[in-house]
Amino acid sequence: MLQVLSEACQDTDECIREAALNSLGIFTIMLEAEQLRRVYDVLFGACGDAAWSVRIAGLRALKTSADKLEGLQLQSALDVFFKACEDGNEYVRGDAQNALCDLMRQLEGAQLQAVLDVLLANGEDFRDKYGVFHAFNASAEKLGGEHVRSVLLLFVRASRDEDWEVRRAAQQAIETLAEKLKGEQVRSALPVLLSACNDADKNVKKGGLRALKALEKNLELIELQRVLEVLLAACEDVDEAVRQAAFHAIEIFAEKLEGEQVQSTLTVFTNLETP
Repeated sequence: MLQVLSEACQDTDECIREAALNSLGIFTIMLEAEQLRRVYDVLFGACGDAAWSVRIAGLRALKTSADKLEGLQLQSALDVFFKACEDGNEYVRGDAQNALCDLMRQLEGAQLQAVLDVLLANGEDFRDKYGVFHAFNASAEKLGGEHVRSVLLLFVRASRDEDWEVRRAAQQAIETLAEKLKGEQVRSALPVLLSACNDADKNVKKGGLRALKALEKNLELIELQRVLEVLLAACEDVDEAVRQAAFHAIEIFAEKLEGEQVQSTLTVFTNLETP
């Protein structure tokens, strides 16, 4: 059966090639290592097919057995997905991006960094923004400082998206990522989040404020002062939802405030209550 399907993947009719690849994708789940090696050669070739529908079928078949990839085969698959992210067809690019997102869970070191770089470079081109947001957050503990900043900036830009569902998902992604950050990651994230809280777009502000609240357990006192200044300014924002987000964040930080920080907070709250 494998021999027949492999030969069909070379057929002159693109519909037959596509159908054969779809079948191979199903079979890869059940194959042993030696059989997989032969199939991968066929799949790698299909990902460069002249017909975009065949390229997609090849990418999806390869993605199906992604958890079995290792060593040179894994690197070869990554190279195929990287190249497909630059494809002229948006659907091919979307499938390649989704495949890389799935692979992130099993990658470490240089390979993970390479995937992050490719995905972030394609940040404005994601077809499945929700899947990408989830993939970045699922790998949060593996992110270095520079990638933390880049991922947060991507989420901030997505908070301005014309699609309200994407905006909401981006705001939630910022908060989810912030909850997972530690140590140097927090220091890398803080400037991005403080800037987001001062953004002209209310959706970006709300996402930034909720993320600051999520960072509460990781902040040092010197950072707390910077955060408090931003939160107090947000308490006077013209948008009610932004003000509420700021109030809720200050409630979380309240027990850490000292001396002048307490006084400045009370002063702002008193002025807000005064007619």
